Amino acid sequence: MSHLSPSYDARSIAAAARRLTGLGLHRIAQSVTALAATRTHDSAEAVEQAWIDAHPRLDVALDLNGRRSRRLEARSP
Repeated sequence: MSHLSPSYDARSIAAAARRLTGLGLHRIAQSVTALAATRTHDSAEAVEQAWIDAHPRLDVALDLNGRRSRRLEARSP
């Protein structure tokens, strides 16, 4: 399983969540916000559960974005 680097502090994660919200990815942003909140206040088990929720959502969004980008590149002359 991929792990979030310790260099990502709550402020960095909150900025990522705002960017996701701006892109219309509200549920992913909510899971990232929840991850940020649990990293600062909760047990390792709670952080793990928040990561288990956020990671697949982010992974799928990135995969879909990559597919979209490849389709757009294929259409370019």
